[in-house]
Amino acid sequence: MWKPSGSFLCAISLLAHCIAVHAESPATLDPDNARTRYDYRQVFKKPFFMYEETKIPYFEEIGHTILTPDYVRLTASVPDNSGAIWTKAPNPHKEWQVEFSFSVYGRGYMGGEGLAFWYTKDKMPIGPMYGSGDKWNGLAVVFDTGDQQENRYTPYIYGQMNTGSEEMAHRRDYLTTSMAGCFRDYRNTPAPVWARITYANQTLRVDIDIRQHGEAYLECFTHKGIDLPSGYHFGLSAATEAHLSDDHDIMTFAVSELNPQPPKQHIERPREAEHVKKEGEFHINEDVRALIQRIEHKVDQAREQAVQREDPSFLDQALDPHAIEKLEGNQFHIIEALNIIQQQLGESKTPHDYTAKDNEKNSGSRDVDSKLDVIITRLGVLSNDIKGLSDHTSKTSDTLSQLQAKKAGRDQVAPAQGQAASGSTSSHLTAGAVGFALGGFSAWIVSLLRRVGEEKTKKFY
Repeated sequence: MWKPSGSFLCAISLLAHCIAVHAESPATLDPDNARTRYDYRQVFKKPFFMYEETKIPYFEEIGHTILTPDYVRLTASVPDNSGAIWTKAPNPHKEWQVEFSFSVYGRGYMGGEGLAFWYTKDKMPIGPMYGSGDKWNGLAVVFDTGDQQENRYTPYIYGQMNTGSEEMAHRRDYLTTSMAGCFRDYRNTPAPVWARITYANQTLRVDIDIRQHGEAYLECFTHKGIDLPSGYHFGLSAATEAHLSDDHDIMTFAVSELNPQPPKQHIERPREAEHVKKEGEFHINEDVRALIQRIEHKVDQAREQAVQREDPSFLDQALDPHAIEKLEGNQFHIIEALNIIQQQLGESKTPHDYTAKDNEKNSGSRDVDSKLDVIITRLGVLSNDIKGLSDHTSKTSDTLSQLQAKKAGRDQVAPAQGQAASGSTSSHLTAGAVGFALGGFSAWIVSLLRRVGEEKTKKFY
């Protein structure tokens, strides 16, 4: 009869142990449905300060970090700024999930330089790697906006591991040496951006939510075969460049234990079940029950009124995160195409032969034009006055001639009447000649001034 040897039994037990471990650990990482337990010693959110203190409990900040009641500003939009915030105590959890919200605002097309999430063996000082020290030992998830390769592959999110021996700052081959990455337009967003980093079963997954406040995450990348032991420190850092700068603000940061062990059952004291049974069940008085029902009814009415005040089209609208991400990608490509077209066409520039002297000539020509317009307007008014005076003179002459004719008819004979008529005719001719001469003189002056203005304008141009 065959008897199993000791080595065979050892192999069988080892195989059974592996099967049991594989059955306990999930085959795929599902951050949305994972069991988590909140760790308050690795969390900060509004309000940041306790008991009128100016420090965040369980965290320490370094560099140019600014603590405010609403956010933690790692860097302001000032060139060559660096700031970071780290947990004081190491992480005790083997599997964990981190959620944090942030905002990156800047005026330029490209940002400078970016921020990074850290899970390292030691807390790093201020350094050249996105505000933190180089040669770290652990994980870095970088949110890059610096465009170091100048190919406009920004904003880009990627993961990078280091064993503490390699210098990774300012390297241009991060697209090939990183574990994975994705493009997300997280700069200048109307609302804070949410990031979720999950580590379990030696698998790292990064999810990003740009629009819906951490309610609709989209996967950025997943990478397997990573060993991140417990006892490391969490941190966030950011930096700005010499010529480009952004505001890097952190709103919330929370660490949760993933797949926690169930709590231990309380061991009952002797005859504790009997004492609990003797006390009986808890009963609520009818008056108290009625009061609770009235309060619940008022709360439901208030909620219904709040819902009715909101826009019904917004409530009925179903936002598809994948469609939104696709639209954002199309928008990014359109902007890239427009920028390329603009570079090919070139921008309108000032001619090289354009000098200050030409500017003075143009301003002098504009002054001459304005003065000529004033003179022409005044001459037009003078011409109208001369015409009116000529008409008034002719009317006065007609009246005088009529009076002279009446007087001549009374006192003089026919020869005298002929003489008066010749006098009136001569007065008519005199008045008409004067009016015509003045009108022609004024028109000649206007035309002369116009020609002089045109010649001076031509000289200036």
